[in-house]
Amino acid sequence: MTRRTLGALALGVALLAGLAFVLIQVVRPGDPVSTEVIQDGLDHPWDIAFAADGRMLVTERTGRVLVFAS
Repeated sequence: MTRRTLGALALGVALLAGLAFVLIQVVRPGDPVSTEVIQDGLDHPWDIAFAADGRMLVTERTGRVLVFAS
């Protein structure tokens, strides 16, 4: 393996370990988990951001940007 490959592998392992630590701290086995649909009918939602006025901005993988009022 090249030095670059080993570095990328080490970084990936470190990131996964960090994620596992966070998940263990946030979600404990046996804790109830619930979901709530905020907006349906989206085509591969990619990212969500909130504007200062409360509107929700959603990007889709296709490149569309959707704006939803609060």
